Formats: sequence, structure tokens, C-alpha cells
Amino acid sequence: MLALLGGVVLLVPERVRAAAITLPFADAATAVDNGFQDGVFDAFTPLNLGSVVNNGGTSFRTALEFDLRALPPGAIINSAALNASLNNFEGTRQIALNGYAGDGTVRLSDFALDGLVGLRTVGPTPSGLNFDVTSFLSDLQNSGAPFAGFNFREDPANQFNYTVMNIPMGVYDAPRITVDYTVIPEPAGTALFGLVAALLVLTRQRHRAAGLGSRTLSP
Repeated sequence: MLALLGGVVLLVPERVRAAAITLPFADAATAVDNGFQDGVFDAFTPLNLGSVVNNGGTSFRTALEFDLRALPPGAIINSAALNASLNNFEGTRQIALNGYAGDGTVRLSDFALDGLVGLRTVGPTPSGLNFDVTSFLSDLQNSGAPFAGFNFREDPANQFNYTVMNIPMGVYDAPRITVDYTVIPEPAGTALFGLVAALLVLTRQRHRAAGLGSRTLSP
């Protein structure tokens, strides 16, 4: 009987829910490594928010952090993309996106963190940047990191002292991450199976107790 009930319960279909979410950045900042650059970023530059350049002497980088806690518990990341816009006014150059485990606040030390996620070559026109960050976010999620951090840099340095590139940071054009995910709930069948088993054990114990009581009262 127990096996029969358990089999029936386990046939209850599980609901697997697929969805998508857009994550805005939780924090963003730009910093400068003054020339001649030594890889240590000297100061935040709020007036230059979104700036990216490396001319071999001075370097601007922009870093952002995204809150992974917005994903529901049990979410499995199917795909994730970081999208941003870029204004480049001269020359063909290369943008490198590096990732790190963040804490919700961009710090000066974050601008020097390496962890290449992707490279894009851009020309002297407004460009859309799209980086596949699926594996990176999945690794952070598996390690329990609550925030994903990224820094944008020009790498390698341009050789012609080109002007500063800019990543728009407005309400409608700021970088964002789009995540497609699946939620697999805890198996309801397993929980119900345990409940049925417990009820059957309790019922058997009550029947046994009733049988013992009737034998005690017999002459």
C-alpha cells in the first residue's frame, strides 16, 4: 500500500518555470590611473562617469556591480548578456570587459582586477556592446557571490592619443544585464511521499495500540 501511494504521489507533475529578468547596475563609478600609469588607480572621477581610455600614459576605467540576489532562489541561469552603448569619436580600438566578485560597492581596487570576460573591437561610431556573461554569472552564483562586478577598459592602449570613449549611464541607456533562467522547485512528490509514509506509520501504531488494549481487557 505504501509503495502504491508513493508511486501515485510521485506522478504529480512538477512545475518548471522559465522567465527572464533585467538587472540594472547597483553601483557604478569611474576612476583614473594618472600618467604615467602604474596599474594603481589614484582617484574616483565622478564628473567623468562612463569614461574609458588608455593612451599609454593615463587610463580611465568604468566599473559596475549588479545584484545577483534579484534572481529567485533555485534559479538556473540559461543565458545572460551584458549590454551597453559606447561612444567612440576616433580610431579603431578595443574594449575589454573584466569580471570579479563584487560586494555592492565599487572600490578603487576593483578597477585593477583582472578576469577577462570578453573583447570587442569598436570603430569611430556609436556602438552597441554585447557580452555573453552566462558562464561568469553561473560561477559566481555557484560560489554564493551576491554581486557581479565588471570593469570596462581599453586594452591594448591606443598609440595615437585618441580622445576618451564614453559609456552612457542614463536611465534608458545605462549598461544592464538580461538573464534568462529556469526555476526548478523542490520536488513536491518527495515531500508528499514523506507525509503519506508518516501518516501510515502513525496509523499502524494506533492500530497496534488498540489491539494491545483489547487483549488486555479479555478474560
